[in-house]
Amino acid sequence: MSTQDYWGDLQVPAEPPPPVQILKEQASVLNEKVGRQIRASVVTSGLTKQQFRSTLAITIPALDRYHLDIVTVIYPLKDYYPLALSDDLDDEDGELSEVNCNSEQGFRDALHRVLSSKRTTNTLNNLLSLTS
Repeated sequence: MSTQDYWGDLQVPAEPPPPVQILKEQASVLNEKVGRQIRASVVTSGLTKQQFRSTLAITIPALDRYHLDIVTVIYPLKDYYPLALSDDLDDEDGELSEVNCNSEQGFRDALHRVLSSKRTTNTLNNLLSLTS
């Protein structure tokens, strides 16, 4: 006797990718770029039944597993946009600190600005120098 499927017609959407997937892609890029000195990861939690929070963070194994959040994204379960992107490194130099993104491209552009900002780059370079 075979097991019956009660789950209906489930379809895994091909597009657009969820924001958490885009963050995971960037975590993977950083992990490939810096080797084992810095480990990037993404943690997702539910804020409500219809809203999620995903945070891209780094851990430095050589510094007693020092942990630092880089960006956080809060997005709805359905359609993903609009979403809020927060720069978790603070806004001391007048760069992007929080922005609302109404589309995947807007999210990618804002994420690129945060990850390639002078503040983020300097922070990562300083941490890398401590692991040498």
